[in-house]
Amino acid sequence: MFERKKPSELRLFIVNTSIIVIAVCLFSVVCLTTVANDIQNSHMFSSNIVIDGVRLSGMTFLEAKVVLEERFLENISAISVKLKYENQVFSLNGSELGFESNIEEVLQSATEIGKQDSPLSQDTAVSTHTLNTKLTINIDALKQNIENACAQVNKDAKNAVAEFNEKTRRFTFKDGTNGIRLEAEQTANALSKRLCDGDFTEFSLITSNYEPNYTLSELKANTVKIAEFSSKTSNNFNRNTNIQLMCSYVNGYMLQPNEILSINELVGKRTAEKGFLPAPAIMDGKRLENDLGGGICQLSGTLYNAVLWANLNIVERWPHSWPSNYLEIGLDSTLDWNTEKDLKVQNMSDYPIYFAAWLDNGNLASANTLRIEVYGQPLPKGVTIDIRSEILETFEPQPDYKKYVSTLSPGQRKVIIVARTGYRTCVWRDFYYNGNLIDSEIVGTSYYRPIQGEVEIGRNPESSKKPEATVEPTRAPEPTDEPEPTPTVVPLEPQPETPGSEP
Repeated sequence: MFERKKPSELRLFIVNTSIIVIAVCLFSVVCLTTVANDIQNSHMFSSNIVIDGVRLSGMTFLEAKVVLEERFLENISAISVKLKYENQVFSLNGSELGFESNIEEVLQSATEIGKQDSPLSQDTAVSTHTLNTKLTINIDALKQNIENACAQVNKDAKNAVAEFNEKTRRFTFKDGTNGIRLEAEQTANALSKRLCDGDFTEFSLITSNYEPNYTLSELKANTVKIAEFSSKTSNNFNRNTNIQLMCSYVNGYMLQPNEILSINELVGKRTAEKGFLPAPAIMDGKRLENDLGGGICQLSGTLYNAVLWANLNIVERWPHSWPSNYLEIGLDSTLDWNTEKDLKVQNMSDYPIYFAAWLDNGNLASANTLRIEVYGQPLPKGVTIDIRSEILETFEPQPDYKKYVSTLSPGQRKVIIVARTGYRTCVWRDFYYNGNLIDSEIVGTSYYRPIQGEVEIGRNPESSKKPEATVEPTRAPEPTDEPEPTPTVVPLEPQPETPGSEP
């Protein structure tokens, strides 16, 4: 009686059966292939089979294939073609011309013919079968060999160039040149037709000329002053020396399309060996002290304003710990080599951007005007830009911390840290067309945390009572020539300050 199998046993039976069937099929294919190869290799051509003038009498399939391939290689080795462009001549030998032969296909046909002939007619002249192979060209191989052999024909187009004179702040222009491109695919197609017709005479390469990205007239029209900005410096000699040194790095700098300018990368670490001098810089985010390179942030802040008006993309910018007195609030920009605070701007136009930076007054011991100009592609006709900064929040500092000391005369006061009001600001770049606002974008936000003041007061030695902790009115931040870096790019909350930041 038939016993019904369990589902799991049935599945196992089906799987095992399938494996056996597949194995048998694979074995059959291998056996058939082996038999076919054995038949092919053991079959000998009779004397009535002639391919490319070679009588295959007594040869096996593989022996005939070797003979015909050697003959093919011998024939094409005698071929070479000269490729010419102007005064330049390049040569390709037969193996580089992409020749291929259908030897195996013709041998298969000869094998079938041999099977059809009767044994009695194979040795007669009447039944002789003459076959010929056919040469073809591998276009891809020919194209690649043409590109390799004739690569020096290619010449890049050169754009027109504007050269900026750093002293006169004037441009001189040089015209560009067209480029030459080898059209390897067109050359390969045209050459293959001639080769297949048996024409191996000199062949002229097919090339094309192409223009540079912009011409001289286009470059001149897009190398105009698009923005300028200035700020007043102090009369501190060391500080002005540092600013002038920063100007020397920026003046004449060319920023290519899509390229990013990093001030830290451009200048490198500020060292005495480079000529930087000690000048007031913010320490601990609270006080000014002399530090190497103090004052360099006036260059970055003034440049920041210039590139905002020039419509460059702001990649990175950091505000100071408190607003700078030489720039509108929210529009300063600090640098710090140790914490990698940087000013980075990107040229998003189709043409190079050029910068000019200098101090007006040659006397570094007196007040100067730092001027920065930006040259490049102007805005579309009718479009103008306006930059505006707004204080969003104000934060009053805590009352001054008072410390009574015996090193001062009774009642004498010494300000250690100036109290400063904190702010949160936002800067917009507005776009107008014929005077009408068409777009607005936020380009930067800043947080300047409130700073508690610190005052030392001379103690009265005759008084035995502990002075009462009195709270005196706080005062607005005192003007200062030096800003300080603060660790926020687009800050929402205060962050720890790093000592030794460069203003």
